[in-house]
Amino acid sequence: MQTQTPVDALLEAVTRAGGQAALAKQISTLSPKPISQANVWNWLRRDLRAPAEVCPLIERLTQVLCENLRPDVDWTYLRNTPIAAPAPAPAQETGHA
Repeated sequence: MQTQTPVDALLEAVTRAGGQAALAKQISTLSPKPISQANVWNWLRRDLRAPAEVCPLIERLTQVLCENLRPDVDWTYLRNTPIAAPAPAPAQETGHA
């Protein structure tokens, strides 16, 4: 069984976006910091992963999950999504006199 690496996930995002330059341009439209094609190239070839702060943008644009882009980050915590939702408290009945 082959597992997807962060680079594989980023390559998938690049493909879905239409290339490195296209992904950079799309991220830049949502990010306060401009992203260049060279940044994306560095993530793929030098850093071997995307920065955690841009993963939610990449996911939004390409539907490649943050969990695949950066498995080292606790996305459940950052998404504020509980692993197991707590059981709701039982409803209290009000008595009538």
